[in-house]
Amino acid sequence: MTDAKRYKFLERIDGKDNSNNSTTVWTAEDSKSGNMIAIKRINLENKCIKDLEILRNEIAAVRSFKHPNIICYYDAATVGNETWLSMPYYSYGSSVNLFAMDILPNQKELLLMHVLRSVLNALIYLHELGYAHRDIKGKNILISANGNVCLSGMDKATKKSTFKQDWVAHEFIERAADSVVWAAPELLAQDIHGYNCKVDIYSLGMTAVELAYGRIPFDDMPVTQILLEKLNGISHARIHSFIQNTTDVVFSNSFYQLLDSCFKSDSDRWSAVQLATHPFFKRIKITNEDILQEFLHLAKPISEFKVSEGDY
Repeated sequence: MTDAKRYKFLERIDGKDNSNNSTTVWTAEDSKSGNMIAIKRINLENKCIKDLEILRNEIAAVRSFKHPNIICYYDAATVGNETWLSMPYYSYGSSVNLFAMDILPNQKELLLMHVLRSVLNALIYLHELGYAHRDIKGKNILISANGNVCLSGMDKATKKSTFKQDWVAHEFIERAADSVVWAAPELLAQDIHGYNCKVDIYSLGMTAVELAYGRIPFDDMPVTQILLEKLNGISHARIHSFIQNTTDVVFSNSFYQLLDSCFKSDSDRWSAVQLATHPFFKRIKITNEDILQEFLHLAKPISEFKVSEGDY
């Protein structure tokens, strides 16, 4: 039983203006440990049975994970009509905030290299356990004060059946509207062929575009047109045709080749293990934490600005 009085709530940091949101995120001081933490407060009043099942599965999954690049929950408890999830405080918010800095293209690519490699580390771990994350995007990649990159947003994750080796899922994501532009075409298609954990690799490619260029292709299109574009196949050249009017930034050939590897059809798409060997990542000479520390002094912690909706 969690003692709610051990937490001293300090500031709301989820960036949402609507006070009626069912989920809010706060910084808090834990009197037991003396540490600054974050607490996600989820109002249960209007949750249906399916929502509660998703929440229970998320909590069980996250508390079973042991990986430095995946978010952890210190505690999960029901307090009144809320569930409180306590977790580390990622003081620089999401990767979207970090990449909003005004930095040179070659510096941005170096930063991309390390952030994406950390996410790949997390995906290799998840996929080996039989999980597909299904919601890879910039807002679900958190940055700590010491430069650690952490994957969050586990509420849409799904796990293969224990009796299947080469598993295929057919279920559509609950509350998927906010993830369509990142989603793989086979996930959106909802056909008899289904999908597997490689949907995360496609979404990682879209996230790389998001962070590199500061916008997502298709974000101004209706869902049906997005699906058609993706089913027809995309490449880095096609991506560039969507964003060329907003930026003249040029990246290395290895970065564009990485994108093409992510956007292949699901049967040819690289796995997380394969993608980790891509030439784009071979220039990594020092640890991710060390390189990110070089950039963090240029960024503002989330205590100094209003974070974008969705962080945490």
